[in-house]
Amino acid sequence: PYVVELYSRVALKTKRHLSLEMNGYAFTGGAHGYYYTVLNTFDIGTAESVLLAEIIADTTALRPLLEQAFLDVHRKEHATIELEDLLLNPDAPLDLPANYCVVPEGIRFVYNPYEVSAYAVGQTAFLLTWKQLGALAERGKWVP
Repeated sequence: PYVVELYSRVALKTKRHLSLEMNGYAFTGGAHGYYYTVLNTFDIGTAESVLLAEIIADTTALRPLLEQAFLDVHRKEHATIELEDLLLNPDAPLDLPANYCVVPEGIRFVYNPYEVSAYAVGQTAFLLTWKQLGALAERGKWVP
C-alpha cells in the first residue's frame, strides 16, 4: 500500500551547466499522497547549484513577472481569481521559488503543493522565456 517513485530528466546540458528535473510521488498513508518536482541547475565545473541571483540580475524586478505567471496559470481554470485567493499568506508577496532551472527557452519555475498554496491549488509550473525576462537574464551566459 506504500509507494515511492522518482523520475528524472536532463532539461539542459551545455559545456558549463546542467539542469535537472526530478519528479516524485509518495504515498505512505494518510489522506492522500504527495507529488513534487525538484528543479536545479548546476555549474559543471564546481558541481554547485546555481543560485537564482546568479541567473537573474534583479530578483526584486523578477517578482511581478512571477506573480503574473503564477496567476495566469490559475486563471485558465478560474478567470476571476486573484493572487491573494491562492496564497497561504494572502497578505505577503509571492515567495521567490526554491525550484527553478535554466532551459533552452528561458527559466522554468515550479511551486509544489503546500509551498505557497494549499494542496488543493496543486502544483504551479510555468516558464518565463528569455524574451519575457529581457535584461533580467543574460541568455548567452546560459544557452549557446
